Amino acid sequence: MSTVRVTIGPRTYTIGCSPGEEPEVERLAAQFASYYERQNATRAPQETQNFLIAALIMASDLEAAHGRIAKLDADLDAARHQAERGWDEAADTKAALEARLDRARLAQERSRREVERLRAASEQANSEHANTDTALAEQLETLADTAERVASELEGRAQVA
Repeated sequence: MSTVRVTIGPRTYTIGCSPGEEPEVERLAAQFASYYERQNATRAPQETQNFLIAALIMASDLEAAHGRIAKLDADLDAARHQAERGWDEAADTKAALEARLDRARLAQERSRREVERLRAASEQANSEHANTDTALAEQLETLADTAERVASELEGRAQVA
Protein backbone atom coordinates (compact mmCIF):
# COMPACT_ATOMS: atom_id res chain seq x y z
CA MET A 1 0.00 0.00 0.00
CA SER A 2 1.22 3.50 -0.81
CA THR A 3 0.64 6.67 1.13
CA VAL A 4 0.23 10.27 0.09
CA ARG A 5 0.59 13.35 2.29
CA VAL A 6 -1.93 16.09 1.52
CA THR A 7 -2.52 19.45 3.14
CA ILE A 8 -6.03 20.77 3.57
CA GLY A 9 -6.38 23.99 5.47
CA PRO A 10 -3.98 24.14 8.40
CA ARG A 11 -3.39 20.40 8.67
CA THR A 12 -1.50 17.74 6.73
CA TYR A 13 -2.98 14.24 6.40
CA THR A 14 -1.49 10.93 5.39
CA ILE A 15 -3.80 8.96 3.09
CA GLY A 16 -3.35 5.34 2.06
CA CYS A 17 -3.96 4.26 -1.54
CA SER A 18 -3.09 1.52 -3.99
CA PRO A 19 0.21 1.80 -5.82
CA GLY A 20 -0.17 4.01 -8.90
CA GLU A 21 -3.13 5.95 -7.47
CA GLU A 22 -0.94 8.57 -5.81
CA PRO A 23 -1.33 11.24 -8.56
CA GLU A 24 -5.12 10.87 -8.53
CA VAL A 25 -5.29 11.16 -4.72
CA GLU A 26 -3.07 14.26 -4.84
CA ARG A 27 -5.22 15.80 -7.58
CA LEU A 28 -8.48 15.12 -5.70
CA ALA A 29 -7.01 16.42 -2.42
CA ALA A 30 -5.88 19.62 -4.15
CA GLN A 31 -9.37 20.03 -5.59
CA PHE A 32 -10.95 19.56 -2.14
CA ALA A 33 -8.40 21.98 -0.64
CA SER A 34 -9.52 24.64 -3.13
CA TYR A 35 -13.12 24.20 -1.93
CA TYR A 36 -11.91 24.45 1.65
CA GLU A 37 -10.04 27.68 0.84
CA ARG A 38 -13.17 29.25 -0.72
CA GLN A 39 -14.67 29.61 2.75
CA ASN A 40 -11.95 32.03 3.80
CA ALA A 41 -14.32 34.62 5.30
CA THR A 42 -16.93 32.18 6.57
CA ARG A 43 -14.71 29.61 8.28
CA ALA A 44 -16.19 28.01 11.33
CA PRO A 45 -14.20 27.61 14.53
CA GLN A 46 -14.09 23.83 14.24
CA GLU A 47 -12.25 22.16 11.42
CA THR A 48 -14.91 19.47 10.94
CA GLN A 49 -17.47 22.16 10.23
CA ASN A 50 -15.11 23.65 7.64
CA PHE A 51 -14.71 20.21 6.04
CA LEU A 52 -18.48 19.80 6.02
CA ILE A 53 -19.01 23.21 4.41
CA ALA A 54 -16.35 22.45 1.78
CA ALA A 55 -18.00 19.08 1.14
CA LEU A 56 -21.42 20.77 0.78
CA ILE A 57 -20.03 23.32 -1.69
CA MET A 58 -18.40 20.49 -3.59
CA ALA A 59 -21.68 18.52 -3.56
CA SER A 60 -23.55 21.57 -4.86
CA ASP A 61 -21.07 21.96 -7.73
CA LEU A 62 -21.30 18.23 -8.43
CA GLU A 63 -25.11 18.43 -8.52
CA ALA A 64 -24.91 21.36 -10.96
CA ALA A 65 -22.46 19.38 -13.09
CA HIS A 66 -24.83 16.40 -13.08
CA GLY A 67 -27.63 18.75 -14.18
CA ARG A 68 -25.49 20.04 -17.06
CA ILE A 69 -24.60 16.46 -18.01
CA ALA A 70 -28.29 15.48 -17.97
CA LYS A 71 -29.09 18.48 -20.19
CA LEU A 72 -26.26 17.56 -22.56
CA ASP A 73 -27.49 13.95 -22.62
CA ALA A 74 -31.00 15.16 -23.48
CA ASP A 75 -29.59 17.45 -26.18
CA LEU A 76 -27.53 14.56 -27.54
CA ASP A 77 -30.60 12.29 -27.60
CA ALA A 78 -32.57 15.00 -29.42
CA ALA A 79 -29.73 15.43 -31.93
CA ARG A 80 -29.56 11.66 -32.46
CA HIS A 81 -33.33 11.53 -32.99
CA GLN A 82 -33.13 14.41 -35.46
CA ALA A 83 -30.24 12.71 -37.27
CA GLU A 84 -32.24 9.47 -37.47
CA ARG A 85 -35.19 11.39 -38.93
CA GLY A 86 -32.79 12.97 -41.40
CA TRP A 87 -31.45 9.56 -42.40
CA ASP A 88 -35.01 8.25 -42.75
CA GLU A 89 -35.97 11.23 -44.90
CA ALA A 90 -32.84 10.76 -47.01
CA ALA A 91 -33.68 7.07 -47.47
CA ASP A 92 -37.26 7.97 -48.47
CA THR A 93 -35.98 10.60 -50.91
CA LYS A 94 -33.50 8.12 -52.35
CA ALA A 95 -36.24 5.52 -52.81
CA ALA A 96 -38.52 8.09 -54.48
CA LEU A 97 -35.73 9.20 -56.82
CA GLU A 98 -34.90 5.60 -57.70
CA ALA A 99 -38.58 4.98 -58.51
CA ARG A 100 -38.66 8.10 -60.71
CA LEU A 101 -35.48 6.95 -62.44
CA ASP A 102 -37.02 3.51 -63.08
CA ARG A 103 -40.14 5.16 -64.55
CA ALA A 104 -37.98 7.43 -66.71
CA ARG A 105 -36.00 4.42 -67.97
CA LEU A 106 -39.24 2.62 -68.86
CA ALA A 107 -40.56 5.71 -70.66
CA GLN A 108 -37.25 6.02 -72.50
CA GLU A 109 -37.46 2.39 -73.60
CA ARG A 110 -41.07 2.84 -74.77
CA SER A 111 -40.03 5.96 -76.68
CA ARG A 112 -37.09 4.13 -78.27
CA ARG A 113 -39.40 1.32 -79.43
CA GLU A 114 -41.93 3.86 -80.79
CA VAL A 115 -39.16 5.66 -82.72
CA GLU A 116 -38.05 2.32 -84.19
CA ARG A 117 -41.65 1.49 -85.14
CA LEU A 118 -42.14 4.90 -86.77
CA ARG A 119 -38.82 4.64 -88.60
CA ALA A 120 -39.82 1.21 -89.98
CA ALA A 121 -43.24 2.55 -90.98
CA SER A 122 -41.59 5.53 -92.67
CA GLU A 123 -39.21 3.28 -94.59
CA GLN A 124 -42.12 1.08 -95.67
CA ALA A 125 -44.16 4.10 -96.74
CA ASN A 126 -41.18 5.45 -98.69
CA SER A 127 -40.75 2.08 -100.38
CA GLU A 128 -44.45 1.89 -101.22
CA HIS A 129 -44.34 5.48 -102.47
CA ALA A 130 -41.38 4.60 -104.73
CA ASN A 131 -43.25 1.57 -106.05
CA THR A 132 -46.34 3.72 -106.66
CA ASP A 133 -44.21 6.31 -108.47
CA THR A 134 -42.71 3.61 -110.68
CA ALA A 135 -46.14 2.15 -111.45
CA LEU A 136 -47.54 5.61 -112.23
CA ALA A 137 -44.58 6.38 -114.48
CA GLU A 138 -45.13 3.13 -116.34
CA GLN A 139 -48.84 3.88 -116.71
CA LEU A 140 -48.07 7.42 -117.93
CA GLU A 141 -45.59 6.01 -120.43
CA THR A 142 -48.23 3.53 -121.68
CA LEU A 143 -50.78 6.35 -121.86
CA ALA A 144 -48.33 8.55 -123.76
CA ASP A 145 -47.62 5.71 -126.18
CA THR A 146 -51.34 5.16 -126.66
CA ALA A 147 -51.91 8.90 -127.15
CA GLU A 148 -49.17 9.03 -129.78
CA ARG A 149 -50.57 5.99 -131.55
CA VAL A 150 -54.08 7.47 -131.50
CA ALA A 151 -52.72 10.81 -132.72
CA SER A 152 -50.86 9.06 -135.54
CA GLU A 153 -53.98 7.16 -136.55
CA LEU A 154 -56.04 10.33 -136.48
CA GLU A 155 -53.51 12.11 -138.64
CA GLY A 156 -53.49 9.19 -141.00
CA ARG A 157 -57.27 9.27 -141.28
CA ALA A 158 -57.26 13.01 -141.64
CA GLN A 159 -54.94 12.69 -144.63
CA VAL A 160 -56.98 9.90 -146.20
CA ALA A 161 -60.18 11.77 -145.86
